Amino acid sequence: INAEYMGRAYLQNMTENSQQESKKKVLVLGGSIFMGKALVEKLAKDSNYQVHFVNRGKKYWNGESKKIQNANFTYGDRRDRKDYQKVLKYLNKKLNISAEPQAEKWDCVVDFCAFKWRDIKPVYEALKNCVKLYIYLSLIHISEPTRQAEISYAVFCLKKK
Repeated sequence: INAEYMGRAYLQNMTENSQQESKKKVLVLGGSIFMGKALVEKLAKDSNYQVHFVNRGKKYWNGESKKIQNANFTYGDRRDRKDYQKVLKYLNKKLNISAEPQAEKWDCVVDFCAFKWRDIKPVYEALKNCVKLYIYLSLIHISEPTRQAEISYAVFCLKKK
């Protein structure tokens, strides 16, 4: 089973099971090439989703990210952890997303750009209790299976209690 299929199946199920007519809020972190770009482009074509994505937007897309219709680009550099947290909190506020029990939540956050726990921690802190589903994907971890313990730790820390 590939990641695109799993993500698509989950998002399709969310749409079918929804009693509301509002768009599902999806946030894509990183992923300016390969699967991330393909996911943003695919979701942006589907009117069931409100797509937001955060990345540096420089190196690979050469400004193309701003050309994707129905997808909202926000510049964010994960290497500046405090600023990155501010960007995520800004998006939460802009979309009325909060940790309050009855408040709006991100229906899905797909994270393509974290290599260590220190990369995930600012995201976790900014989005804690504001996300229904967090999906972490990283091609580097697929190609380097020796980092399995680090992956398990990151996923464990993000599980809702």
